Amino acid sequence: LAQAFLKHTLAQRFRSLPSMASFPRHGRRFFGSAAVACLLGIAWSFCAYIASSFVSHCGSRALGLRRAGTDAPLVARHVLKQQTPELELFEGVLSQSEADRALEVLRGLEIVPGSLDSVDKHASFQLLLVSNGSWVPDPELAQLRAILERPLEGLAERVLAWDGGRSGELRPAYVIVRRYALGERREHPVHFDFHSLVTAVSSISRPQPHSGLFVQRGAPAASREYVEFKAAGDFAVHRWDLAHGVDIVGDEERFSLIVWFYPMQGQQGHWCETLAQEGYGQAQYRLGMVCSSAGDDVGAEHWLRRAAEQDQWFAKHQLGKLYLRRGDLVAAETWLRAAASQGYSEAQVDLADLASTPRSEATELYAAAAAQGHRKGQWRAAHTRLESGDRAGGLELLRASAEKGWAVAQLDLAHLLRQSSALGEADEWCARAAAQGHPDGAEQLALGASMSGDDVAARSWWEKAARLGSTAAMRSLATCLERGVGGPADPELSAQWRQRAGDDFLD
Repeated sequence: LAQAFLKHTLAQRFRSLPSMASFPRHGRRFFGSAAVACLLGIAWSFCAYIASSFVSHCGSRALGLRRAGTDAPLVARHVLKQQTPELELFEGVLSQSEADRALEVLRGLEIVPGSLDSVDKHASFQLLLVSNGSWVPDPELAQLRAILERPLEGLAERVLAWDGGRSGELRPAYVIVRRYALGERREHPVHFDFHSLVTAVSSISRPQPHSGLFVQRGAPAASREYVEFKAAGDFAVHRWDLAHGVDIVGDEERFSLIVWFYPMQGQQGHWCETLAQEGYGQAQYRLGMVCSSAGDDVGAEHWLRRAAEQDQWFAKHQLGKLYLRRGDLVAAETWLRAAASQGYSEAQVDLADLASTPRSEATELYAAAAAQGHRKGQWRAAHTRLESGDRAGGLELLRASAEKGWAVAQLDLAHLLRQSSALGEADEWCARAAAQGHPDGAEQLALGASMSGDDVAARSWWEKAARLGSTAAMRSLATCLERGVGGPADPELSAQWRQRAGDDFLD
């Protein structure tokens, strides 16, 4: 209404202006009218801003994570360029009571390793709560939904306000809970988010200082800054182009609640390509990784190289890995070395793993990555210490890697502990490796149970190892089923396991 009134007033005012032919006689009147027009134009713009803000505010109250019985997706807005803070802390999204109740429910649920993570291709202990904008229809998650749905709707409104409604539409597409427990995965390597435009992260458990979510400003881990949550239920909100990761320190057990805001359907790619064409390095890197995940190596090489030429250490590393997959070892070494020289631990380990890297240099690179807390680097450095006769140093690095959840290090540590007759602790590390989906951990426990005469436990561990893909365990389980060891005999099931193992005979 205000805009309509001002428009009418402006029209009336300008209709009363003299023609240019009579300008000398009416100049003062013209300039007076022009001044009034300018003031009215400013007022018009102000009213438009107030009106649009009012509409956005009213509209936000109707938003939600697909309320029960509706299909209305949540819509938020996101600024694609540097117009909002890099990271904002939203306090009190979940109350302490809500966080405590959610934590109690989570500790009663079975959380198993999920699909391989897009960042490092290793499984995470996580639960999917919202998929493609809808709550997962799992009765076991009903309690969590009852606790979290209202606070998450409030979070979405705050994200909308934080952004200011200045550009592209978003939807909260996925919500997950990740568990970081002792002996399990304890870190998430530094990365950019490729599919979400805005990410919101909270600690449902009580956060410890200098632990958990971090922002990394440069290639070395020393450039990390931990996000200091004031309480459980606070959310850190950041954009897609902020390098971040997770590193759980000490004996903290953390449950993280993560919300990924995706672009609306049909808006996924154009904005990123526009920014990449304009020369924005993070957008070029992101577009290169999108091409790579789609199997477009030509597009991936083009965009990663453009980002690498802007000194993007992420891009240099990924470009090296791309050439390594192609078999171009010279180009691979060139780009891996470029990223490693900037202090990027992932590149340091990959460069050291190359057969062309001199052993002495590889030892230095593993040590440099281990010093930055890189769990594979710690594992590799541990073996170089053990091979040189430094058992104490090797054991210390193996334990550090195992405590970060590196399953191979857990198994190697268990082997050394068995040599020292620490059988109980060795079994614990094997169980942790098995829980992460490593069949060798389950096999070791099956062998130990069998040698101690516990056929029931042995059969159970053989079955777990067999389901994790071990052909040796499949044959051992088939034998148990055939002979009735550790449980009832089942010749038909025994034959099925032998067939899966590739056997065409019975032993």
